[in-house]
Amino acid sequence: HLLLLGWLFAPVYLRCGIATLPEYLGRRYGPRLRRWLSLISLVLYLLTKLSVSIYSAATVLTSVFGWPRWIAAAGLVGLTACYTAVGGLAAVIVTDVAQSVVML
Repeated sequence: HLLLLGWLFAPVYLRCGIATLPEYLGRRYGPRLRRWLSLISLVLYLLTKLSVSIYSAATVLTSVFGWPRWIAAAGLVGLTACYTAVGGLAAVIVTDVAQSVVML
């Protein structure tokens, strides 16, 4: 299904010279819809993917070290924020590449 969507939307994106769905909707329907879609996407990302990742990592730390889950979760969030702020996007990219190598 994802490949089919790529075949349908890639020509439209390339023809318009855009790269993202919010950018496309902003051009077509105005900046107000673009901001709303960006906000909704960010909130959904925080509530779904990010919260599950933090919860699962905190559960592992709780199982291994016996820490309370909320302390493990808060520590993970703090450590990640510091790592990203100090190292910037380059640090995040290096981490992603290392994880990709491990997963392969």
